[in-house]
This record gives sequence, C-alpha cells and structure tokens, in this order.
Amino acid sequence: MTAPLDVPSTISFARRRRGCPLKKIDVSAQTGDGGIALIHQQVNKMGFVWHERKTDAGIDGEIELRNPVTGEVANRFILIQSKASNRRFSGENDRSFHLICEPADVTYWMGAEEPVLLVCSHPEAGQAWWMHVQGWFSDPAHRASGRIDFDKSTQRFDADAAHKACERSLSAARPHDRRLRVRRIRAVPRRRQTVRRCTDLGRGPHPHPARLGHVQQRRQRPP
Repeated sequence: MTAPLDVPSTISFARRRRGCPLKKIDVSAQTGDGGIALIHQQVNKMGFVWHERKTDAGIDGEIELRNPVTGEVANRFILIQSKASNRRFSGENDRSFHLICEPADVTYWMGAEEPVLLVCSHPEAGQAWWMHVQGWFSDPAHRASGRIDFDKSTQRFDADAAHKACERSLSAARPHDRRLRVRRIRAVPRRRQTVRRCTDLGRGPHPHPARLGHVQQRRQRPP
C-alpha cells in the first residue's frame, strides 16, 4: 500500500534542492477569500445571485435580488463590502463589536446610488454580520467618528436575517426613487394644463380676438 504524500516535507525538499525561496500567498489573502466565499454561500441560501468584482476600490461584489420561487429578476442590486478576519474585531465580545472605517471608504460608499452593506465575518467560524452603510452614516455623529457598532444578535448575515437586511437597505432608496418617478410623470401634464388655461383666458402671447373681447366684457360687468 502506497504511503500518503507528505506535502510539507516535499515542499521543504524542493526548497533545499533548488536553493531558492518559494512564492507565498499570505494568511490575509486566504482570509479575505474565505470572507467572500462565506458571503457567496449565504447569498445562495437566500435564493439571490452573487456577482463578485475582479477589480474593486471598495466594493467587493453585488447581490442581485431574485424571486426564489419564480426565478424572476428586476435589475435590483445591493453592493457588498467584505471585512473578514479570523481574529476578534475591535471591542468584540459575545454581544457586539465595532469597526473604524477610513474616511475615503465612507465617502466612496456614500456616493453609491445602490444600497451598500458592510459585511464583517469570521470565515473559519462561518459567522458574519451586516450593516447598511448609508443608513448608519446618515447620522453626522457617526460620519464624523467613522465608527460602526455591530449588534451580533440582530445583525447576523445568514439565510434568515439577510432578507431583512435587503429589505431594510432597499427601503431607504425606494422613497427617493418614487419621488423622482412622480415628478417625471406629473411635470408634463401640469405644464400642459397651465398653458391650456392661459390660452382659454386670452393670456397667451397671441390670444384670439373673440376670446379677448369676451374676457373684457366679463371684466366690465358690474358685480
């Protein structure tokens, strides 16, 4: 029976034989990939679609919302920034932790038209928590400090809680979108009605003589 391959000793032998160091992938890169993989896994459990960005400046990927029953999609997205660590976050205990964000990151996230969720995770433990960035940093005090406080009991990023996270983050964008749609729909009819009324009263740039005389007669009548 063939003995199992001892990978570490094989690598050590190759290094000694060739006399040169081997390239490495550090722990932070592995942890970062683990955080993205955990998000991908949870998004699949939600029935949504995960799109990872190959090049990013502060957004690691997008969740495309999808009806899990019908499979229908409506071009609605939530942007995701991942912060992964297998060590404890600042101030972390069984109930909470906090994260200090760079001002440039906050400015970048706040400039997004789509909702942005910051997802902090411990990939090895399979645990993740979320925060709606625009909702949190809309408070001037939070924006000035750059600090986000996470409640581990209510902000778990998993198949059960993630639907609530998506609904809450999208609700902040819907009123703005709805107002824009109303303005676009109502602007033209109001202007048309105003022009029509002005023309009827003979107040246009070229009123019809008969209409103008009719208006003058009405003004001369005693009350």
